[in-house]
Amino acid sequence: MSSHRTPAERLAELEARKRRLDERITALSAREKEQRRKDDDRRRVLLGSIVLTDLQANESLARYVRSRLPSVMKPGDERLFVDLLKDDAG
Repeated sequence: MSSHRTPAERLAELEARKRRLDERITALSAREKEQRRKDDDRRRVLLGSIVLTDLQANESLARYVRSRLPSVMKPGDERLFVDLLKDDAG
């Protein structure tokens, strides 16, 4: 038996290596996308925490947030901001 592989065997080996690399690329891309999503969520939580804290002491910030909220809320979100939105009327 010869130690040399046939062109078909070399091609099959290269295709298998390519499939493994493609799988690794896909997995790495998915991990990076998930990390970006987690980082974005964390940024939003931290900024939201600052804003929620400052709303109590800063009426101009509270007015601004109340004016902007309706444009980003989905149906049903009002319940999340009952305490903030009620201040708008009084």
